[in-house]
Amino acid sequence: MATIDEVEIEGARMETDTHDRSIDNGDFNNGDSNSEEGFDDDDHEVGLIQNMMGIAPESHTSVVDPANTIGIDGPEDMGNVDFRNLSREDLMKYHFVDREVAFTFYNWYARLRGFSARKSSLLRSKKGVPIQQTLVCYRQGQKEKRTVDVNRPRRRSRKDAWCGCQALCRVHIDYYSGRWYVIYINDSHNHSLVNDKHVGLLPCHRGMDDGDIVQMNKMRNAGIGNSKIYGTFATEMGGYDRVPFFKEDMHNEVQRERRKRPGDAKGVLAHFRQLKKSDPSLYWKHLANDDGRLLHLFWADGHNQRDYSIFGDVLAFDATYKKNKYKCPFVVFSGVNHHNQIIIFASVIVSNEKEDTYVWLLQQLLTAMKGKIPIYVITDGDPAM
Repeated sequence: MATIDEVEIEGARMETDTHDRSIDNGDFNNGDSNSEEGFDDDDHEVGLIQNMMGIAPESHTSVVDPANTIGIDGPEDMGNVDFRNLSREDLMKYHFVDREVAFTFYNWYARLRGFSARKSSLLRSKKGVPIQQTLVCYRQGQKEKRTVDVNRPRRRSRKDAWCGCQALCRVHIDYYSGRWYVIYINDSHNHSLVNDKHVGLLPCHRGMDDGDIVQMNKMRNAGIGNSKIYGTFATEMGGYDRVPFFKEDMHNEVQRERRKRPGDAKGVLAHFRQLKKSDPSLYWKHLANDDGRLLHLFWADGHNQRDYSIFGDVLAFDATYKKNKYKCPFVVFSGVNHHNQIIIFASVIVSNEKEDTYVWLLQQLLTAMKGKIPIYVITDGDPAM
């Protein structure tokens, strides 16, 4: 029987790019991860795999030989693997319970070698079943060339992360055992590898663990900003270069947790519906975009409307610029009563300060105040106002 690393047949050669293996008879597609092209039926699939592995089709033998290969079922099986000293031949001996475990294994190997891995094209059978996954170096591919607009300000020049690196690992499913085995390895990089000190900042290696997230949330709940929190992590770990994540990762984690919680917008709308029962004269209106995200919210209760009907000849309104946690301007319509005290006529939360936004909120003000127009309007001189 041919060994796995000797398998290279005419018409099924493993190319070292982002495209998957193609076979002359068309049973494999070439690099389309979403294509429905693939094997016509299971028997045909088995026959092609066995032919490539040097097995007679009628023998119905698994290509995963337990006597000469090593099974990995999860991270717990990777603890005793000496990734730093693994050779190409050693990698070909491993097989995995699924392709996610295969990716984790290859990414651990990549970390100790000074690079990061990512998933590339996925090959499926005609029945839609994944049969082959290509894992590549994070610097694989080339940056798409774009036309330069001379009228736009030029951005600061940065080094391209993609340099066309050809290093990859390709894993394939074994039909009989359901295991994923390494069918091809290219371990040659066309770029310098990252040292152990900074490899943790590469994509797929960088991130916050559960302990970091808990600590960050406790400090945020105490009113500490992200910059100071990040500085605290740097102090604890002995320097900024030892923190295994960036401030952007903290922001992303905050947004991720916020999306998991019930939306504040739904809560405030439910609150206004409840207030409407106790204050029938309450007027509130909201505007959402096509995705259902809240854009603007206007409200004026019965007391506000009565004050406006008496003291609304002079109206002042101004926007406090993004002074809340949602980073949305808060607009207050106010005036002065006969005791020279400031009174509130209406309040609005808006997503921006464009002209059409102010047109909308002034329309809501007139609707809430039964069409009464103020004689004098005082603003801060904003052009949109």
